[in-house]
Amino acid sequence: MIEFLARRLLVLIPVLFFMSVIVFGVLRLIPGDPVDVMMGADQVDAQTRQALRHELGLDLSLPHQYLRWVGRVGRGDLGRSVRNRESVIALIADKLPKTLLLTAASSLVALVVALPLGILAAVRRNTGADYAAMVFALLGVSVPNFFLGIVLVLAFAVGLGWLPSQGYASLVMQPVQALQYLLLPALTLGLAMAGVVTRMVRSSVLEAIGQDYVRTARAKGLSERGVVWKHALKNALIPTVTVVGLQFGTLLGGAVVVEQVFSWPGIGWLVVHSIFARDYPVVQGVTLVVGVLFVVINTAVDVLYSALDPRVRVA
Repeated sequence: MIEFLARRLLVLIPVLFFMSVIVFGVLRLIPGDPVDVMMGADQVDAQTRQALRHELGLDLSLPHQYLRWVGRVGRGDLGRSVRNRESVIALIADKLPKTLLLTAASSLVALVVALPLGILAAVRRNTGADYAAMVFALLGVSVPNFFLGIVLVLAFAVGLGWLPSQGYASLVMQPVQALQYLLLPALTLGLAMAGVVTRMVRSSVLEAIGQDYVRTARAKGLSERGVVWKHALKNALIPTVTVVGLQFGTLLGGAVVVEQVFSWPGIGWLVVHSIFARDYPVVQGVTLVVGVLFVVINTAVDVLYSALDPRVRVA
């Protein structure tokens, strides 16, 4: 296990390096000048503009800017926002927990929906229940998040008036109101994730119940429920763990649209507003943090997978 973990950690080094290069380079392709955005339409002399460009380091060559940025990141300094001069770390520390809360709630919704549906579809293969579960999975994968979010708002916020359509409340200070604000965006992201997980659970359970050890359990006289829940499901959930981990990481970066639809003040909301303002330090910092979290989550899933399945460690 230690050797396996060491190999995975070594792989992280080139991945993080190339990710930092891509994050830095792609942002420089965005049209517009941060100095012009900061100055707006004000008539400011060229000397003042040049002084601001020098303060932000925009007058340096791109390789020099990259090395300067990486050096600061290595010291734990992600810079300051171009718009309000606030620390990027402080902005991320304020917005990231909100996105993590939404992602965790969405994953919980997905698991609560997908596990029973996937098991039911596998146990009752080629029946109406199986076909219904697969139609749900297909819709979950195919329907865009923004469309599903708007439909849920029209149904439960505008039509029935049961839930608020937009906003955020602290889970610690206002738990009831926070759950009301959280439910619709969590359903929007969770149902999409449930489509992917349902298909994986179904295929994994189908593969497991066809194995020799399952047939042996049936031959011993165990009930079908006992065979599925005590024997087949344990091994069937191993690949599902990988999918759930990958989907969790994807939700961290893919919640941008949903956060805009529901005015959820998370990382996605921060990135969108920073891109419009050409706020390079904030966009770079957020993208880097989310990328690192995604890589760390994938590594943790690999380690967990190897712990659940010894064949991975041997390979």
